[in-house]
Amino acid sequence: MKIDLEKMKNAKEFEKEITITKATVEYQKEVIRLLKENLRRNQQAQETSMVSENVDSQPLNKAITCGGGSGIVQSTKVLILESEHMKLENEMSKLKQQNE
Repeated sequence: MKIDLEKMKNAKEFEKEITITKATVEYQKEVIRLLKENLRRNQQAQETSMVSENVDSQPLNKAITCGGGSGIVQSTKVLILESEHMKLENEMSKLKQQNE
């Protein structure tokens, strides 16, 4: 009887941890999606600004600047979040296996 209560307690704790991990994974998926959209918009804006600056007949004696930059920071952030996402999914599968 005591063992059953302990198993139920552990199962509830694992279920809670799985729920939290799932929520974190979903949140990170959304963050990754938003970062990808932002990166895509910034890259498109940069391409558009570079094309429009080259079309102008004015000499290019000013530096070409764009808020998007090269996208390295955004790309790195996406890779970091995807890595964390994979770690959380692995952790979630381990917790499911422990719970069974």
